[in-house]
Amino acid sequence: MLTSARRLGVRRALALRAAQHGQPMRRQSFGYGDPAPPNMPGIGGEHQLYPPETMQTTAKYFADNMTNVPKYKEIIEGIGYPGQKHSAGGALLMACLLGVIQYGMVYVFAVIADDMESYYDLKEGDGTELFDMLNFGACAFSFVPGLLYDYYGAAVAMTIGTVIGVVPIIGQLDWSKIFPSLDTLTGLKVSYAIFGMAEAFFSTIATFAPLEAFPVQYVGAVSAAVQVSTSLGASIQSEVYLLLKDNFTNFVQVYYTYMLVCTVVCGGLMVCAFWENSKLLHRSKSNLADDLEQRSLQSSLFSMNFLYMCLLFLLGVGFVFSYLDAAGDINAAAGLPASRATLTFGIYGALARVVANCALDYTRSKPNGGPLTYIALSLLSLAAGLAAAGTPSDPDTASVHVMNLFCSLGAGGLLGVTPPALRLLFGSGSLGIIYGLLYLLTAFGIPTWGLLLPSQGCTTGCFRAYCCTGAALFPVLAIGALLLGRGDDASRGYDYGRPVMPKGWFANFFYPLWEFGHIVFVCDRWLAWRFLRHFMGFLTPDGSLPLRGARPL
Repeated sequence: MLTSARRLGVRRALALRAAQHGQPMRRQSFGYGDPAPPNMPGIGGEHQLYPPETMQTTAKYFADNMTNVPKYKEIIEGIGYPGQKHSAGGALLMACLLGVIQYGMVYVFAVIADDMESYYDLKEGDGTELFDMLNFGACAFSFVPGLLYDYYGAAVAMTIGTVIGVVPIIGQLDWSKIFPSLDTLTGLKVSYAIFGMAEAFFSTIATFAPLEAFPVQYVGAVSAAVQVSTSLGASIQSEVYLLLKDNFTNFVQVYYTYMLVCTVVCGGLMVCAFWENSKLLHRSKSNLADDLEQRSLQSSLFSMNFLYMCLLFLLGVGFVFSYLDAAGDINAAAGLPASRATLTFGIYGALARVVANCALDYTRSKPNGGPLTYIALSLLSLAAGLAAAGTPSDPDTASVHVMNLFCSLGAGGLLGVTPPALRLLFGSGSLGIIYGLLYLLTAFGIPTWGLLLPSQGCTTGCFRAYCCTGAALFPVLAIGALLLGRGDDASRGYDYGRPVMPKGWFANFFYPLWEFGHIVFVCDRWLAWRFLRHFMGFLTPDGSLPLRGARPL
């Protein structure tokens, strides 16, 4: 009884002391005090002498005050700093977003191939072969960064990838003095394949490191941020290409230098971020005693999920990578601009990526709400679009518009939901090598679909076999996904005993993302305006987008 009385006395004393200091604390807190102090901005004095703000004054305000170079404080607030506690992996995510933006250089090489032909005095078509070698290296060698990521960690793998990317660029700046015997078309192909493999490090590691670092219940939202940055990267790199080509006569040398700087800076930032946040990565390799969900690589490779994913990447993802080449010609044959397919793919594809990934977080715990359901819906959307263009022998503009819409939604949803699907189905223990092996199949799926395309452009009937094959095949793949995902608890995902992030981390995750966008676009309004103006259809003098033949965004 006496002990209880003492406790109550202490509590009362604490309350009295808090009451004595309460008023000063309230005055220092937000939300207390005079709701309309006389010295508040905009009330009284000279502010009443100014006319109401108009659109012109608002535009002038943006032009005068938002074109300044970001301050050191703004940069730190945007990307965080080493040891920052509240970011909960925000610096790691920002570095990965820079990595996928840097990977956009692979897409732009479809346009730069023509400049390479004139710079190296190559024959017509040799530049396309260089671009094909770059794409081959980026797809076929994706298992290399995946293997290094799984067995040596993200920091070591990214260091190796950065070094591999620097070597061919330095060689391309002056092959004749460093390796005279390789100053040939074969030497160029080898260097482009090596650089493509280096870019696979940026793409593979930047895609899956955030999925492993953040809690599994938010895997969809994190993947959505990465997927949107992937599309944004192609647009930014296209704008950089136009700026450099318009302002420099020795464009190729300048662009090689730009590639070198981007590779070193982005790779270095990613290595630092992975090193600083290593506690959030590779916890599945720690062999915790309570880690009952640990899956070995062998059990994953011999599972039905992996067998289905092999078919999906060979046929489904391989088709998406060949779609833009075919879609432009189909639009042209129907009397529409070839750039219409690219523009539609970029807009609706990005929308489908965001919607599919964000919805996955809410439906994943529900029956038939896992990633395989979204894969099935994406495949059915692709089939509907291809059926609209392949059913008539001579598709009209309305049929092609339907194809553009549904194929863009299906392709965007498929590419967007695939990374979180792999994370949820196979865990993070061997995620890198699984992703690399699947993309190795994609490298063979792209030319397989290309066999159904005409070698030369035509006007009617040439693309019917391509469209009808996809329209008949994708519903079968969709049914397989629905049957495989029916009652599959694996799609609920594993978290491998990671510590729970502090409450409110999601807002802290989006805060550096918003600040990063502020630094990139708000502080450089003139670059953003040029990007927007070109994105709306003025990327080239003829009004077409310069991403022809590029790997889809």
